[in-house]
Amino acid sequence: MAELDHQLSVRTAPEAVALLFDALDDPYPPIRRYAGEALSTRLSEAVLRALHHLVQGEAVPQALAESLAPHIPEPSSAVRSATCVALQGSTAPETAAVLFEAARADDADLRYHALVALNALDFTDEHALVTLVGERLKDADMEIVVIAAQIAAARGWGELLEALEAARGRVGAELRFTLSLALAELIAHTPGGRERVDKSLVDELIAEFIGALEDERTLDAATRALAFMGATQAIDALVKVLDRWFSHPILRVGAAAALVELGNARGKAYLADALTSRRKDARGYAMRLVAHLRLEEHLPYLIEVALSDDYHADTAVLALLDFGSEQALATVAEIAQNHPHDDVRELAQLRLAARGSHESVKNPCD
Repeated sequence: MAELDHQLSVRTAPEAVALLFDALDDPYPPIRRYAGEALSTRLSEAVLRALHHLVQGEAVPQALAESLAPHIPEPSSAVRSATCVALQGSTAPETAAVLFEAARADDADLRYHALVALNALDFTDEHALVTLVGERLKDADMEIVVIAAQIAAARGWGELLEALEAARGRVGAELRFTLSLALAELIAHTPGGRERVDKSLVDELIAEFIGALEDERTLDAATRALAFMGATQAIDALVKVLDRWFSHPILRVGAAAALVELGNARGKAYLADALTSRRKDARGYAMRLVAHLRLEEHLPYLIEVALSDDYHADTAVLALLDFGSEQALATVAEIAQNHPHDDVRELAQLRLAARGSHESVKNPCD
């Protein structure tokens, strides 16, 4: 990929597009994905039309192909999937139509990438996407079932609660934990979600997550799931995580945050100590978590670190943005103008600009 990146940097814009079309057919999957991602930022009208042909399994018409590249690959399964990645950068309404068609194709890899692309588009018809995700929760390919479950949970589509529960019941043991996480998130974030499922299911999920605290590979995800489920019966198990010297410090900080969300004082005390930890990773993570939890007593400390030349000044800036209060944002604005370190100042400028852009999208009339 380094060589492809170099070639892109020394070529003209049309030459770069030609190179990327050729790379969509590379035998190495990461190169194909990289080509798709790079094309997603180069979507002229002609490029977009060519990609629409490819994702539909059609050869690009000769005149259009010759205007773009000496060689545009045939629409193989691999090329069509890579094309879905490129189309994530589209703002054209017709893109959604071709991706919906691809998400119902016989090719499982194509269905997967088309579904991911549709989820990434800002303008996708939500009702149509809910319907599609519901269909994919019944897919024969379990990887597609997993991504459909994660989309449903992340978007909080409570109308898919029963379909997700059914999907969890038919996946193998190696994927069941992932589906359990998605189901628990959807139950927690759906109004009346607990009442819509059997209490035995909730108890089963909580027991599964408490058991997952024993394995460092699943500890962090289980910790977060227990927190958003409000599983106070997990408090003793989470306190034990804090006391396990062999657990990674970041995992213990995460468990402390979960205890705070569950109303346990031990969590607050642990997070306060972690803010001055000699472990840089644990200290930085604690900063982000106290901001996420909006623990007001730690705001002065975050401001102090952000304004300083401390190793974690940049982390503190991000934490203040997470905190989001008027005082926190005013401090970031000051840092964007006056911080002595260029990298911290530039970080504040970029994040404030991105935040302002996001707010203007949400409030176009303001």
